Amino acid sequence: MGNELAGRCPVCQAGFRGTVICSRCGGNLKPLMVLAATAWRLRQAARKAIFAGNYLNAQCLAQQAQSLQASPLGRRLQLLSGWLIEHFNESPAKKSKGREAANGSEIEERDKKEVIDATNGPQAVA
Repeated sequence: MGNELAGRCPVCQAGFRGTVICSRCGGNLKPLMVLAATAWRLRQAARKAIFAGNYLNAQCLAQQAQSLQASPLGRRLQLLSGWLIEHFNESPAKKSKGREAANGSEIEERDKKEVIDATNGPQAVA
């Protein structure tokens, strides 16, 4: 489903009004609403996976959501998870040694803040 048609009846292009039947043409909107809700749940699960440090799972979930219902924010979530995989997906042994050496709680809080900043809009990367 294209982003420009999200939230619109595929028959007459009327906007969704919170009912499963289109108020203008009577078309059944339930399948589209189910897809939109499923995509939303997948994006929520991707966000939770990012905060849990499971970037590969986050990327997979974000891609599934985008394939059901593409959106600009969904695309940003997909890009963020890919960037996190590229920059932070280290082996557990290497990661734990680095965190022990540099006071792990400070690094972990900074990582969480970077994820939050990245999901709130374009930020300058230092």
